[in-house]
Amino acid sequence: MPRVVVEGQPDEEVCEKLTRMRSLLCCFVAFALSACCSPEGCPEATTCREAQNRLADAVESHRLSDGGYPTSLADVPIDAGKDLSYSATDGGFEIECTYTGPGFNRCTLDEKRLWSCYGYY
Repeated sequence: MPRVVVEGQPDEEVCEKLTRMRSLLCCFVAFALSACCSPEGCPEATTCREAQNRLADAVESHRLSDGGYPTSLADVPIDAGKDLSYSATDGGFEIECTYTGPGFNRCTLDEKRLWSCYGYY
């Protein structure tokens, strides 16, 4: 059967190939996103939260013994680890943990033990 080409429109063969490619792309994206997990269910996030809680306990002990939150991690006798950072805030503190897998993620814990995470997948 001869092909009919209309000026400015792709032929049927091109449309079929594009449809197949789009289907494959959708399958790949669905597969890639299936590896993502919520912070509550991710082992990396759980490890991060446990480390944050240990540091928060040490920061709270400092507050009870010295009358205030430490100004830096140098004032806290604990190995915070390379993925944790501490900052004193107005009347409190924030401990941040970063991890990868999947994507790049950042979780924070404050003096009220409020934990929140966000990331880029």
